[in-house]
Amino acid sequence: MTLWLLTGYWLLVLAAGAATVGLVPVAWRWPERMALTLVVGLVTSTLTSFLIAFGPGVSVASALGGPAAVLGLAVGLARRLGARPWDPWVRAIRRAVACARGAPLPTLEVGTGLVLLLLGAGLLLVMQRALMAGPGGTFTTGFDPTWDDWSVHVSYVQYFALSHRWPPTDALAAGQVLRYPFMADLQSAFLRVLGEGLASALVLPSWLVSWAATVLVWSVGRRMLGSRLAGTVAVLLVLLGGGLGFARLYPDTCRTETPRIAGAAALVSAGACSGLATASPSTLDAVVRGLPAILTRLPRSYDGSPGLAGGTAPPFPDIQLYTPLILYWLAQRDFDYGVALLAAVLLGGWLALQERRRALALGTGVLGAALSFFSPYAWIAAVVIAVGWLALIRRREAGLLLLPLLFLGLPCAVFDAAGPHGQLIGPLGSNLFPVLQLGWLSTLGTVCTAAQWHAGISCAGLYLHGLGPTTLIAYVVATLAGGSFWANLVHFWLINTGAFIPLAAAAAGLALVARRRRRPLAALPCGVVRFCAPAFLLFVLVNLVALQPFGWDDTKLVADWILLASFPVAALLAAGLRRRWARVPAAVVMVTLVASSVLAIVRAMPGQGPPAGGGPAPTSSIGIAGPTEVLVARRLRRRIPPGALVLTEGELTDPVTVLAGHPVVLAYAGWLWSYGDLLSRPLREVQAMYAGCPPRAHPCRALALLHRDHVGYVELEPGDYNGIAVNTAWFARAHFSVVVQVGPYTIYRVPRD
Repeated sequence: MTLWLLTGYWLLVLAAGAATVGLVPVAWRWPERMALTLVVGLVTSTLTSFLIAFGPGVSVASALGGPAAVLGLAVGLARRLGARPWDPWVRAIRRAVACARGAPLPTLEVGTGLVLLLLGAGLLLVMQRALMAGPGGTFTTGFDPTWDDWSVHVSYVQYFALSHRWPPTDALAAGQVLRYPFMADLQSAFLRVLGEGLASALVLPSWLVSWAATVLVWSVGRRMLGSRLAGTVAVLLVLLGGGLGFARLYPDTCRTETPRIAGAAALVSAGACSGLATASPSTLDAVVRGLPAILTRLPRSYDGSPGLAGGTAPPFPDIQLYTPLILYWLAQRDFDYGVALLAAVLLGGWLALQERRRALALGTGVLGAALSFFSPYAWIAAVVIAVGWLALIRRREAGLLLLPLLFLGLPCAVFDAAGPHGQLIGPLGSNLFPVLQLGWLSTLGTVCTAAQWHAGISCAGLYLHGLGPTTLIAYVVATLAGGSFWANLVHFWLINTGAFIPLAAAAAGLALVARRRRRPLAALPCGVVRFCAPAFLLFVLVNLVALQPFGWDDTKLVADWILLASFPVAALLAAGLRRRWARVPAAVVMVTLVASSVLAIVRAMPGQGPPAGGGPAPTSSIGIAGPTEVLVARRLRRRIPPGALVLTEGELTDPVTVLAGHPVVLAYAGWLWSYGDLLSRPLREVQAMYAGCPPRAHPCRALALLHRDHVGYVELEPGDYNGIAVNTAWFARAHFSVVVQVGPYTIYRVPRD
């Protein structure tokens, strides 16, 4: 039965996507049509199922009802408009049958299919390690970022699928309005109620959407630049673009590997290993000969990411942009949908502006509005890009695209913005946002209010609420006049992006010069540069305002900037790779742009041995749920009603949330702090609940708080995550009955009187 339900769901999703895409009278190329079908089908089906769930909740009916409703609506519109959405697919099937019978397949399509196959295989190789099911229901992950981020995603998926609460509140902070972009997790929850396993319910859609996103990025590059090579380079930059961390690979490997390879420790000195310029022929020869061994014994992650257990210090102290493939595409599930929809907006926008197709512009804007539900950062990027098109290209189609994008997505954006904006003094420090922070993370320091800044406190950023124009101007002037600001800014972006920004600036400059001289560049048309120019607006926005308390989260906006700016950069690199005299320099530059990320991915994959210089080996997996946690969750599901509220201490991989799907009073405060939640009061109350009461205290405040918040169960767990002291003796004597006790986990039922 499960197989039939899942098969029916995916067939409905694909049919809904195909019918909806078929309503647009555009001669899509077959890779574009495949990718758009998948993205549009998943997005529209999830949004519709979300609305249907207000009736039966997250159930088989709502899971199948969403794509079925979209399919029915699309077919009805097709009949009314006289469209034939299935014709392209019928032609594709006939062509496939003809090829199977021996008809020649065009070389161009063979090459295209090979590129897309390699993209899908590469993404699957990495993403299948995001959440791995083990024996007995255990789960591990192959990457450090997914251990943290996917614990949140898994908790929401299980909450939606198992708690039967609808409309949902925040599972990680009971009673709070759910402002987290949860649509990607809701789609996985629909797969769970249809019978899909937990790991595949998260990994499969993330992989499919990511693959569709890369196909769309490749297609945009191919359409704009007229080259499959340029499209491929753009995809590599978007997936693997990185900074200069690789520059430390030679000194590290020279010191640790050369003595082992050459068999003489005296061969290596500090001067010989300081860099390639000082390398002796013998040390360089030893390192080159030992390269295969070196790549499986990398001493650290050269993109600066924490990496797996056993990692060492980053190659440079201010690397903040880690490997995009692992950190954004893999760890941030909302980013997958965001980049796919944003790439679809770029594709539709390019065709609408080039061919002056108003209906296509309007439809692209409607599709882009879905970004506000799936990825708020990508929605902001889409709005900035559309505004840039309206200002620079000055065509009515840009306005028609911006109109639905802005107004259909604005309600969700307003809903998110209406939430708490943090607090000045909290248990984990200030978490105010948005913040005026010139230079983004190149100027690390304290975030202040205007009053604090006037009081003489040194501030790296100012909270925008209540910031008057005089204070704003004074802060900007004082910051820009600082002696180290510009040096830090240039150094920061050079270390984190390498040659990317100079190449983007060079592309813009070449296009402007060519336009003035009226000599268009074949490899880089001026229209492409104008289309991609809003990327500079995104770059300025990143360097002006931090949109979350944890300023590093704005890297999602940086990734959207890189997505748009990658096309002119890819045009220059592809042009160089096609010319004999420029082939070597272009290849060297290309290697420098992706080397750090490639090395980081190699280090994170299985098979790494310990560094030759000593230290622990990187582990091949990190536990999310072991046998103990699985047993706790199984007993919870048998003995506690679905959706019952549990008081926990905030463990990141708590089986109460990750496996059993129960809402909790307060999860790990580090997550909620980054969302801007007001934590002081709830954390004090949680501490009071765990502190219990003196023997003859009446009334008991801890028990009163538990009853007031309708807490049904209390968990005592290993570790200390939110700085909570537990009065275990009080729980033992205050009529709390033990419901589950497995190893270090004990779950009590809260007494009713």
